[in-house]
Amino acid sequence: MSSRKSNEEMKKRLQASKDTFDSRGFAGSFKMDHISGDTNIRNVSVDDLVEAPEDWNFYKPLSESKMQELVESIESNGLLHPIVVWEQPDGKYMILAGHNRARAYRMLEEAKGDGSYRKISALIKEKGEIDEDDAKEIIIDTNWVQRSLSAIEKSKSIIEKYAVLEKKKKSGAGRVRNVIAEEYEITGRLVDEYRRLGSLAEELQNMVSDGSLSMTSAAKLALFDVDTQLWMIENYRGKLSRKYTKQLKTGMDREAIRAIFESEGEAETSSVSITLAKDISERYKGLETGQRLEIAKALEELISKL
Repeated sequence: MSSRKSNEEMKKRLQASKDTFDSRGFAGSFKMDHISGDTNIRNVSVDDLVEAPEDWNFYKPLSESKMQELVESIESNGLLHPIVVWEQPDGKYMILAGHNRARAYRMLEEAKGDGSYRKISALIKEKGEIDEDDAKEIIIDTNWVQRSLSAIEKSKSIIEKYAVLEKKKKSGAGRVRNVIAEEYEITGRLVDEYRRLGSLAEELQNMVSDGSLSMTSAAKLALFDVDTQLWMIENYRGKLSRKYTKQLKTGMDREAIRAIFESEGEAETSSVSITLAKDISERYKGLETGQRLEIAKALEELISKL
């Protein structure tokens, strides 16, 4: 589609649609110290805006349909919340929050061409007011509260947040894990699970992203090194469900893992106490997990035949 046709189509959509976009601002119980109470807001030319580095802003842009909703909302209702920018030495402003809103303004300016969207309201952080770690934290925090993030994006967010807080030594009020859990209003256990997802093989991360692997199962697979993860994908791709993965434990070798995936899954069980001779009991205690599972399975088969 030519640029002219694209602009004409945009104009038609802007006139036809009055839908609104649910854009959460900085309200709510979530606290962002670097933004809260700041009043340094003024209009900035969209030509002076620059993107944050990709390794800081690793979040996916809005889909085409959601982007269109945002454009139409801004055209109909105006900008509900200012973007957040950081003044750069060259006079430009790095976008820390509001990449999609800035993009929407550029699209509107291109479509309307009357200068009404040439400037955008921005909360400005001055050059010496914050440093790179503060800037990264603003990007992470605003995306966490404003966006519906994928499990992998949440994992990356928490890993980066962890690194920033440890570097800044902001754990005086408790362990970094607990600080993040409190700020993001999630459990400490969930913080740990999201962090573990960062050690997943890329193929498993893709499976989490496309929904073919649950986060709970992924956190279990992340207990193992990448080579073992790839081995599980190669041999047991169709069994990476909670039925099997919930039995995985830290330190299991491949023999123990194989015994789990080649079983029928965890059946309903009850515990039974068996008295063994002392020397047999000691030998049993020294067995690997996989060997113990094989003994249990053999015992079940023997009893079932009685």
